[in-house]
Amino acid sequence: MRPKNNSQWRVFFFLALFVFLGTGGSKAELLKVFDGISGGPTFVVTGGLPRTFIGEPLNLGGVAGPSVYITGLDVILASQTPQFYNQVVLRVQLWNDVNTNSSPVFSNPASAVQTFDIGAQNLFNNLYPFSFTFSTPILLSSTTNVGITLNWQGDTGSGLTSTDNLTSALRFNAPFAVGSPALSPPNYGYYRNASGGTDFNFLPSDMRTIGGPNSAIALVLYTDTDLPIVPEPSAVVLMVLGAIAMAFMSVRRRPVPITRNEITGKNPEFPRVPNPVSFQACSTRLRSIKFPPQN
Repeated sequence: MRPKNNSQWRVFFFLALFVFLGTGGSKAELLKVFDGISGGPTFVVTGGLPRTFIGEPLNLGGVAGPSVYITGLDVILASQTPQFYNQVVLRVQLWNDVNTNSSPVFSNPASAVQTFDIGAQNLFNNLYPFSFTFSTPILLSSTTNVGITLNWQGDTGSGLTSTDNLTSALRFNAPFAVGSPALSPPNYGYYRNASGGTDFNFLPSDMRTIGGPNSAIALVLYTDTDLPIVPEPSAVVLMVLGAIAMAFMSVRRRPVPITRNEITGKNPEFPRVPNPVSFQACSTRLRSIKFPPQN
């Protein structure tokens, strides 16, 4: 409904100004908060067993925080031997807290375990990149000392089970494009379930390195710039001032009913996958590589 007097125009002006300043006036888009795939790193697979659960403590980048919603991720599935699977799934656990000196290392799960079904797969001794989107964004309470655990499972006829033939690819050499592991540079590292754990968590002794600089899980994490974060104090001040200004301008004249549309949350289409709960492999496969033995 079009405003009919100056008071309404003032209210609309301050509301528009507040929304513009609060969002930075920018269009929503996917933003990388951790990127360990771009920049030409060397991809490898650990030769240590077991390797069914692989984890990474992270310091995220690209956002001011103090919290962030994770909307999706890119990962690389590593198949060690040729095998047809009736079904392959990836299970993902995000963690709000990491203490590399405690047992276990991760604590305070950000959500329940998320499962992504990629259906039947005929896999060879190769690397396969996949992109996934969470059906509901997952809130991490911090952008530092957070964690992620990945577990691949396959069904060869007896149901889904974890297998050392399916694991997550690792990377090293090239610097991280965004963020970094919450481990000691320059080698950093990752966790695998060397102690035999299957609860998505790790002991401090499960930490491993590849033997070169910048080692970690080959992984990208995304947020959406249109999703809210817990406001900083300056943002709270801006909200209060905007509300005071709007209230002051609106009470100077008799209030006139204003019909306005309800502002609803956006659920943008993510161009990386066609369906938020149905996923497929990227069309371009990484070239076949020889997997050297690692820890």
